[in-house]
Amino acid sequence: MSQNYYDDAVNGHSESYEERVEKLVMLTVGVAKGIIPTGQMTLLLHQIAHGAVAPPEIREFAKVLIQITKGERDPAIGAHLPSDLAEAIKDTIARVEAPLPDAGSEDAAGEELTLLELLQRVGEACLGDIQLWQQLWDFSQTLQEQDTTPPEIKTLAEVIRKILAGERQQHITADLPPQLAEPVNLLLAQLLQHAVSPPD
Repeated sequence: MSQNYYDDAVNGHSESYEERVEKLVMLTVGVAKGIIPTGQMTLLLHQIAHGAVAPPEIREFAKVLIQITKGERDPAIGAHLPSDLAEAIKDTIARVEAPLPDAGSEDAAGEELTLLELLQRVGEACLGDIQLWQQLWDFSQTLQEQDTTPPEIKTLAEVIRKILAGERQQHITADLPPQLAEPVNLLLAQLLQHAVSPPD
């Protein structure tokens, strides 16, 4: 995710300014709670914070989010930001400190789902549903670790975890049988399309 992508976002060619701020908050919460791997998110925040593309207030916002991913929990760290971004920082910290629901309660990933239903849930998680993201992350790990899981389903679980971690390239489905690869590739295409042109 490049600075150009961010530039498109704040200028209206992709996500709106408010949507972009909310996505940064959501991803920061996910990283701080250990749901989302840190690598890609940390890179994005550093690109925004230290690049020349984003507006100055957004660069400062990203710097504060980086502090949150490193363990800072004082709501006052955003006091120097514009009021809307300062509130977003307080909201981020509140969400980080709020307990996550038990992954076993209302376990959307553990229901008997068809492949298409499961992939629909993965798409919803990738578009901002943190609780569902956690459930699917845990569920896919369980599938990988269970001895009774068929090999092709273990491979599917690995692919799902890559998608949840931010991978969008179709090469990750190379080891899947065609009947599994085709719907997963469709999901990847939909996620890429949403990234460049989200629906109104």
